Amino acid sequence: MNEHDPDPIEGLDPCLLERFDAAGRTGPPELDFLVAVESRIRRERRIRAFVLGAFYVALVVIAVLLTPYVAAASLTVAAAISGWAPQMGPMLLTPAGFGLSLLAGVWLLRRVGVLGR
Repeated sequence: MNEHDPDPIEGLDPCLLERFDAAGRTGPPELDFLVAVESRIRRERRIRAFVLGAFYVALVVIAVLLTPYVAAASLTVAAAISGWAPQMGPMLLTPAGFGLSLLAGVWLLRRVGVLGR
């Protein structure tokens, strides 16, 4: 060939060209392969959904089991606060007292760095 004759494959790796030719001749993947991949994906999604559901059920069971202890602790804290400052006891039972205690809790959590700024 002379230098004026354009050769599109000149300078390319012959092994690479053979692989491209072989890939072009084989065509799309077989249907059985696609069905197997799809069934595997569906099975993995089912397993993931089951594990996530089991996690949520376990979380709810733990929350139900811990509720009496959390309620008792909150009553103990309320009793301690009302013993420390008797005028604050009845105030904690009002909506305004709840709002103020909520604001105080958020302020405390931000102060110690639990809540982001």
